[in-house]
Parts: sequence; structure tokens; C-alpha cells
Amino acid sequence: MIARPVDRRFPDPGVAALYAATLFCIIASAVLWTRSAPIGLVSLAQLYASICESAPLVLNMSASEGARPKSIVTIVSQEDIGDGKMLTVQRVQYPPRAFTPKHVHGGVVQAYVTKGVLRSHVSGQEPGEFTVGGTFHETYGAIHYFVENPSATEWAELLAIQVHRRGEALTTFVD
Repeated sequence: MIARPVDRRFPDPGVAALYAATLFCIIASAVLWTRSAPIGLVSLAQLYASICESAPLVLNMSASEGARPKSIVTIVSQEDIGDGKMLTVQRVQYPPRAFTPKHVHGGVVQAYVTKGVLRSHVSGQEPGEFTVGGTFHETYGAIHYFVENPSATEWAELLAIQVHRRGEALTTFVD
């Protein structure tokens, strides 16, 4: 585990981002208000919505995982396939804006997106965005840097099929 210095100015990075976005909007409003060309409330609301829509992507690179909702994992089935190995199928649901931080699995994983859109980055692969029917693979020991639901309103979901040794942890979060 890596020790990190604690910045006590903003205990929650999500709150810090909200403050920054709000401050930006106040400054932008003041600048636009002083210009001779009038600006409508609708376009200001669009500007604010645009900032808020992109904020979570920036947060993922530096924020703690506590700033966003987490995924909901349910084991659908678990079968002994011999030679000390198990086949586990999991349903993983992602509420709007959900984020799963860096982790590894105790076996090989094939993921199949069944609902919504998910962004994911696995070591040795390019980061990707996966829609319904999309798949990605995690080799044994690969670091899954993150998986997230970028939508502010829609749920996303995937099925994870994992072959692992009996007794091995399915998921281990790493620093």
C-alpha cells in the first residue's frame, strides 16, 4: 500500500470539483454579464451543463473512488469445472456515474456489456468505450485501471465470466 499525503482543504475530491465548476460558472457569468452583447439564461445553463458533464472524466484521474457511486456485483452462477477451477458468472450493475477503481481478478475474465455504455482500461490494452454487445478480456494478473459509467442518467450493466482457482478472490482492489 502506498502512503499518500492528505490534503485537508477539500476532504472529498468530488466536492472540490463541484466548487471549481461553480466558481468557474460564477466568473463566466460575471464576464458575460459585463459584455455589451446579452447572453440568455439558456446558453449559460448549457455552458454549466457542459462543464458538469465533463467533470467526472477529469475526476477519475485524480480523485478517490469515494467521490462516485460504486458498481453493484451479483453472482449469477458458480460452477466447479474440474482441475481445481471454477467458472463464475457475475452481473455487474453501474448506476449513473458509477466508478470502479484499480483492481485485479483471481482468474481470466471475459466481460459482455448488456446495457448502456461503459468506459474501461485494462493493462496492455488501449482504453475503450463499450456499448451493448461490446466485449473486453482481462488476462490473469492484468491490472484493470478503471471501469465507469459515463452517463449522468442511465444505468449500465455487464456480465463478467471468470475462470479462476477454487478459493481465489474474485476481485482485489489495489493502490
